[in-house]
Amino acid sequence: MSKNLIALLAVLSFSSLATADEVVVTQAAPVVSAPAPAVSTSTESTTASTIAEIKIETPVVHKSSSYDLLVNFQAGEIKPTSMQISNGSYDFNYGSNTSWLGQVGVAVKLFDLLGGFYFQEGVGYSSFSGAATTGVYNLNLFSFDSRIMYSADWFPWKPLVPFAEAGYLYSNYFQPGTTGLDSVAGSVGNPVFGLGARLWLNRGASMTGATPIFISGKMNRILAANSTSGFNLASTSIFGGLTLGF
Repeated sequence: MSKNLIALLAVLSFSSLATADEVVVTQAAPVVSAPAPAVSTSTESTTASTIAEIKIETPVVHKSSSYDLLVNFQAGEIKPTSMQISNGSYDFNYGSNTSWLGQVGVAVKLFDLLGGFYFQEGVGYSSFSGAATTGVYNLNLFSFDSRIMYSADWFPWKPLVPFAEAGYLYSNYFQPGTTGLDSVAGSVGNPVFGLGARLWLNRGASMTGATPIFISGKMNRILAANSTSGFNLASTSIFGGLTLGF
């Protein structure tokens, strides 16, 4: 009897423990991982196309003082040796008069050889006046100045470019008058040469691509013409002005 009672208590104790274990054990909440964000292929393609459409414009950089074309504006005082003209009936002598000669010229590069060689053509104008017993006269001078210019582009200090030039000056002169007796016209030719330099004013143009501007100056020498006439433009002058490089 006692053995049966002990066995019955043991079975009840085991059943009680099993029920307790089932209450304590609970199912764990499943771990849900957030999905990776989707990559927008349309955004990537739009960005790529935007980058592809960007155009990088590089400004024209002037790295030296050598140019294919130079445009010159210059002027200087001129004092010819003698200015005696004649129309066959009367002689007019302006003496050693002084005036200003203005010129506009274009220089085109021919080739490079230890510097730049240019062909330069310029046109100029000057006017002289003189008094006579019959009135006041004016002598107009139109000139065509053709030269070969050597430009020392190799000069170590780039803003400064020395140059030398030589050529021929052909001048037409005209004295207007009220009658044929006081009107005079003629022409004369003179060898010429010059020595000078150009100084770069807007050095910043080398980075922005702007047109380079130089201040120029030179000693200009007009040699005596091979003529027996009294019209002799031989003189030495200092010319100054501006030069544009293209």
